[in-house]
Amino acid sequence: MFAKRTILLALLSATGYAQQVRPGALSYVYDSETSRVRPVWGVASSAYLGDVIEWGTDLVGAVSAPSQNYVLALSSKSGKARIWINGAEALVDLASVPSGVTQLAISPEGTSAVFYYAESNRIHVVGGLPNNPVTVFEAPLSSLLNPIRLLAVSDDGSVVLATESLVSGHVAPAVVSVGANGVGSRIALAGEATAIAFLSNSHDAILSSIPEAALIRDASVQASRSELPAAAQGALGVVASYDRSKALFANAVRGSVAVVEIERNIEIAELECGCTPTGIYRTAETSVYRINEYLGGPVALVDASSSQLRMLVIPPLATPDNQ
Repeated sequence: MFAKRTILLALLSATGYAQQVRPGALSYVYDSETSRVRPVWGVASSAYLGDVIEWGTDLVGAVSAPSQNYVLALSSKSGKARIWINGAEALVDLASVPSGVTQLAISPEGTSAVFYYAESNRIHVVGGLPNNPVTVFEAPLSSLLNPIRLLAVSDDGSVVLATESLVSGHVAPAVVSVGANGVGSRIALAGEATAIAFLSNSHDAILSSIPEAALIRDASVQASRSELPAAAQGALGVVASYDRSKALFANAVRGSVAVVEIERNIEIAELECGCTPTGIYRTAETSVYRINEYLGGPVALVDASSSQLRMLVIPPLATPDNQ
């Protein structure tokens, strides 16, 4: 994942081998040992890792759309954004996105993406993904007081959230909303934001920091704010359910996944996973979420189809060390 969180860096070349990959994967995971992407096949209760997708070049990360119908990546040399649509034979350029991208994020339903350029401190937002990509807007982030850390974009591509990093001697970091007119309001938090996410097809957003977590209605204008339960604090990944009724928070410190009902603002469940989540990501099964990449060990899934959360584990590939 980008920066080891919900924001992922993906470096890969436009040239390379063409390979037909059948559609219908449960998820796509980055394999840091091979610097490739692997599909996860089968249903959640009996899923398994597939062979790497060979695009003919090394990757340092990749991010798949929530519905698993495409993967976004960046060129290693030029930072050119590229897209692989499920079932295609090769990566193709996102022609509307300039080179030099260093960070990106995909919207909750995968219809939009935001690309960040560290050298010029700007963002470029694209909508119409995956089949009809079009630029929605570009904007500078020069008014941010600290370096950016995380990005999130709404499904219509009209609102971006950018979080600042905590830097010694600087002002307290904040989350800022960005639109076509540039940086808008600053959303204050009691501490540095650790995770941010929009709700599907909405400008409502969820923010998490170690001291607090909050639901912001219409983040572009901060129409209202509701504090979320303690289980939502300090998450390194957050995602809203498909129907927007719940939010799931992955916490690496506690090694847990918590579910909060958004409207009633109550904790429904928290499950200790016995693992270290690296984020939380949708899969092709609407109630199942992946909470880590492939690092040579098991890939962990959480089944949230009922109030009793259930851990599912995809076994690692056999190696001389673990056979």
